[in-house]
Amino acid sequence: MDVVQVGTTTTGFPVYQDRICHAADGVLVVNRVKPHTGFTERVESGLCKMLVIGMGKQAGASKIHQQSLREPMGRMVLDAARIIVDSDRPRLLGGLALVENAFKETALVKGVAMDSFDALVEAESALLVQAYELLPRLPFDDLDALIVDEMGKNISGSGMDSNIIGKKPGLERPRIGAIFVRGLTEQTHGNATGIGYADLLPRKVFDQVDLNSTYMNAFTAKRPLVGKIPMLMESELQAMQVLLNFRQGEDPQSLRLAWIRNTSRLDELWVSTSLADEVRANARLEILGEAVPITFDADLGLVPLA
Repeated sequence: MDVVQVGTTTTGFPVYQDRICHAADGVLVVNRVKPHTGFTERVESGLCKMLVIGMGKQAGASKIHQQSLREPMGRMVLDAARIIVDSDRPRLLGGLALVENAFKETALVKGVAMDSFDALVEAESALLVQAYELLPRLPFDDLDALIVDEMGKNISGSGMDSNIIGKKPGLERPRIGAIFVRGLTEQTHGNATGIGYADLLPRKVFDQVDLNSTYMNAFTAKRPLVGKIPMLMESELQAMQVLLNFRQGEDPQSLRLAWIRNTSRLDELWVSTSLADEVRANARLEILGEAVPITFDADLGLVPLA
């Protein structure tokens, strides 16, 4: 985690770089170019962010996020990235940008020159447009409830992609009345960053949360929301009873409910019968089977539908 200061931002904060990168004969920067979960700008999550946040280590990331309390985060990433590119060190050989499709498969690999900051931003901005076009989305703009089987850092930096669940600042759609998260991925090792986007959580899942790593993420990003704890449910049956209270219609059958594995797997999902007409009217969607009832096991947990 050792860093070296390479400059100072226009707001007076230090810009840090990893000491090993700073001393290396050459550095090739690699990252996915994709929509950021917390801000909108010409470049978001990509090579510039890797220069500033990744190669800045915890100290650099914390300082940039601290400045975002006063100035827009995207602007500060650009400010710091310019300083790094214009510095003699680290010696940047170039960048390798990856763009993924809706299935998290590599759709594009592109080499990007780093001898000019303006050219870097122009190239990355064009790739970001493509990444937005390939971003998976829920096929409904208005839901009363969403069930998410798992969330974690291996799914998204924010546990659940805020672009998909409508939690990114500035997004108005989709509107989701309440989100019920059923579990954490094994690969996240208890880091529940983004749990604040959920509204309901089983108490047994909360016992799996590593508060230290979760809070460190929230502290570094200066975003307490991502570490806040949702309402704790004693059982999944209780969670479903609570979700029913978020329906807009009087009839319980009117609940507009979608059930997904995670925000990276949207190729197949379960939806309540109240959404059937919208599914049939959407040429991009296909009904794969007959309607089945939601059932519970002896511990009042949801029985997987497939």
